[in-house]
Amino acid sequence: ATYASVITRLEARRLLFRLHGKSKLSDAELAAHLTALDAALQNATIVPCDQAILDRAGIPLAEPLGALDAIHLASALQAQQMSGAPLRLFTHSVELAIAARAAGLLAVTQAP
Repeated sequence: ATYASVITRLEARRLLFRLHGKSKLSDAELAAHLTALDAALQNATIVPCDQAILDRAGIPLAEPLGALDAIHLASALQAQQMSGAPLRLFTHSVELAIAARAAGLLAVTQAP
């Protein structure tokens, strides 16, 4: 199963729009990536960002993380609890991968 934090779509869309604005993606590439993003998230279980996630994201972590990465980590931990099986967290953030491993998740670091 695939899980994603509710903020994943927003973060990915902002990145794509920033890349397009910096002329690193053409109009056609932007459209293709937006379509692929929506298709990928159609098959994912979306983890809502409720108060429990926010509370979990607000605790001290093994690695200093910004708010959004802390929400992703808390969402991944919630997803692992929901699934009852070990999950892999895919990220481009080395800091998030370190914090995820320290929290007991399998983390895979990918280049952006």
